[in-house]
Amino acid sequence: MMKGETFKKNEGIMIPVSGPEEEKTESGKKSEDEKITSVSPESAYVEQLQRLQAEFSNYRKRVEKERESLFSTAKGELVVKLLPVLDDFERMLNHHQNGNSCSVDGVRMIYQNLKKLLMEEGLEEIPSVGEAFDPEFHEAVGVEETEADQDGMVLEDWQKGYRFGGRLLRPSRVKVGRFVDEGMDG
Repeated sequence: MMKGETFKKNEGIMIPVSGPEEEKTESGKKSEDEKITSVSPESAYVEQLQRLQAEFSNYRKRVEKERESLFSTAKGELVVKLLPVLDDFERMLNHHQNGNSCSVDGVRMIYQNLKKLLMEEGLEEIPSVGEAFDPEFHEAVGVEETEADQDGMVLEDWQKGYRFGGRLLRPSRVKVGRFVDEGMDG
């Protein structure tokens, strides 16, 4: 028996098993079995990195799915709040189809209910008429010559602008006053 050699018992027969230092082939290289079973620190790091990448990918997918679910739920809640307004319009149209005329007061009431509901949800109108033109919130679609005191002021609101949660949804489309000094010719 050689030094460092151990025996493995297999069906009553003692078989010599060499230690790692004796597992080298005659050419001094490790056998294929040895290469497969040994794990270098670098490959362990690569495996760990691959596992972390897979976990992060799964996390990202889960968060995206939860986000979509949350948005879907929020949209559903808003639609449920809008249903009474839809019902009001339907009743008004049915009333009109039966030969009755629709009153402006009924339309105004539905408009006010819808506006109130949207404002409660966080919609804000952007003030414009009488305000100084602000390109962050106003889009100039017309200019009118005015007196010096109205230079740069919003004169008319062609389409209301809105913010939601502090974020601009749509700028106000406005006509802006511009002072032109006639006495500055030449």
